[in-house]
Amino acid sequence: MVFLQFASIAWILYPKNSSEIFSFWWVLVLFSLIFSVWIFLHNRIGNFNITPQIKDGAKFVSSGPYRYIRHPMYFALIVGVFGVLTRLFSYSNLIAFLLMIIAVYLKARIEERLWIDHHKEYKEYLNSTKMIIPFVL
Repeated sequence: MVFLQFASIAWILYPKNSSEIFSFWWVLVLFSLIFSVWIFLHNRIGNFNITPQIKDGAKFVSSGPYRYIRHPMYFALIVGVFGVLTRLFSYSNLIAFLLMIIAVYLKARIEERLWIDHHKEYKEYLNSTKMIIPFVL
């Protein structure tokens, strides 16, 4: 569903002018889509949840993109929406983007506390990976 969400956004934003296809914003959206596919290759859709809760039977995943960051879907979301923001820039969109980042960060913190209680290996995983941005945060 998340991939379909990103693919739909990409289709709506698909450049009508062929000179736009390789512009910066489109590359970010495309990267976000490809990164999302990589995520789905390492985590089953049943593990994903839009609310900061752990589903019954959720599995701890530390392969693929999860080897580097604990919340790769948030990373893909931020990159994709940033691409859209560079295409459709306005100060109100910038404020909405910053609020989205704050919401995603807070949601990730809640999820991490839940995973620590749910899975004993998660605390060690916290120390070996970044939260959202590979090699940075």
